[in-house]
Amino acid sequence: MVDHALTSTCSGLIAAGQVRQEILENRPEVGALAGITMMGAGARTDQLRHDVEEMVYFVEGELEVTVENNTRTAQAGQFLTIPRECWHSFRNDSGAPARMLYVFAVSAPRTDRR
Repeated sequence: MVDHALTSTCSGLIAAGQVRQEILENRPEVGALAGITMMGAGARTDQLRHDVEEMVYFVEGELEVTVENNTRTAQAGQFLTIPRECWHSFRNDSGAPARMLYVFAVSAPRTDRR
């Protein structure tokens, strides 16, 4: 299901400087939210801060990620966890679009085994 959503959501062309975001799943009853962000060449986000941890998987392209004044380059296939209450932003300095999947989950699931 997620793979299908990634190929069918936020696909196609995106203008330089544009940021497009879509919610893939919103489950407030269990405290979970997942979405995808596509960023055109030269696009940037505002500085963001959330009251819960954010997990980001970089699906396509390359983005500069700043978390609390520390900047690094993230490429497709990499995963990043942003701690709660940390200011962060994303910037696409490359000449190609970039996509990232983000997930917010309030608590870890309980796992039972038999």
